[in-house]
Amino acid sequence: MGGFFGWARLSCARACRTSLHRRIRSHRFVWHETRLTELFPGQFKNLRIYVSDPYDLILSKLERNSPKDREDVGYLVDKLNLDPNLLRERYEREQRPNLSNESRHDLTLKLWLDLFPPRAQSST
Repeated sequence: MGGFFGWARLSCARACRTSLHRRIRSHRFVWHETRLTELFPGQFKNLRIYVSDPYDLILSKLERNSPKDREDVGYLVDKLNLDPNLLRERYEREQRPNLSNESRHDLTLKLWLDLFPPRAQSST
């Protein structure tokens, strides 16, 4: 789901049987529900739209590492006050143990950490 900045989940009782719900639940990364933010709470009767934490979003793009993914990461780094240490910590704790080619993804993470401003990198 590259480029998709939010997760949609139906709130009705049939939600567990929808293909959307199955796709979200079968995604190989664990999306931490405590780190999701609901957009437009209470605006829709049977629809809830959630946006991922920016660090989770960045990490979701790590394996593919397409030019669009790098552009998205650069945009998030430019627009948000993100902590490169937190990104590295979550990668090492939550994602790296589940990867098959760690050295490749370690390099991608290093390249992405270089997108952070120098003042943020000085603490890394």
